[in-house]
Amino acid sequence: MAKSKYPIIKEMFPAIQHLIINKGYSEAQLIEVLPISKDSFYRYKRENSDFSDLLKKNQEVILAGIEDGLYKKAMGQVLIETVEEYEFTVDEETEEEIITKGKRKVIKKQVAADGKVGMFLLHKLDKTFWGSQEQKENLDVDQIADAQTLEDLLSEEIEDPI
Repeated sequence: MAKSKYPIIKEMFPAIQHLIINKGYSEAQLIEVLPISKDSFYRYKRENSDFSDLLKKNQEVILAGIEDGLYKKAMGQVLIETVEEYEFTVDEETEEEIITKGKRKVIKKQVAADGKVGMFLLHKLDKTFWGSQEQKENLDVDQIADAQTLEDLLSEEIEDPI
């Protein structure tokens, strides 16, 4: 019987975590880059809770980041960008660069809410009021009236007081 490569995979946990979180690798992509077969990958996942937990936990981190990004895009947000600019001169004796002038600029940008993303989230998070037409038809009249009122309010253009 062949020797298990699981100890090698276990040593690769930090790299696997990096690939999942920072590069967005799926299980199929991990299988392509890891030195094990597809069958071994799924066997390790099934038989080793630490491997299974690593994959699951990091997928949850990705989903949380995506949900956060969608929420911010749906609601709009203020982004703050800092730009620093410096001018240097070279000291002829020491040949060191010396800052002669510098400025720091802080830029605030208002990113408008994205209605399409908002509607997507509403459809996913509150199926009672924002689900399919068939789901709405199954609601009682008062609930439908409330849902229509909410849709009307959200579709109105609102002047930004800023």
